[in-house]
Amino acid sequence: MSKAALESLVKIWAAENAKTRLRVNLFNPGATRTGMRAAAMPGEDPMTLPAPETVAEALLPLLLPECAANGEVVEFR
Repeated sequence: MSKAALESLVKIWAAENAKTRLRVNLFNPGATRTGMRAAAMPGEDPMTLPAPETVAEALLPLLLPECAANGEVVEFR
């Protein structure tokens, strides 16, 4: 439910700001090798998950001024 709510919020906010320079997108990093993830999933091999630095690199294009995406749900792959 919360994921669906976030997606709806992003789409609505993006539509409301479509005529401005503001771009609103949702980035889903998926499972990432963090301390919080390790604590929540103690049996999982953290080396099978991408490092936070790798995920952050995938996020960077959405932060650039030339990014035209708006109202998108971007899944890290």
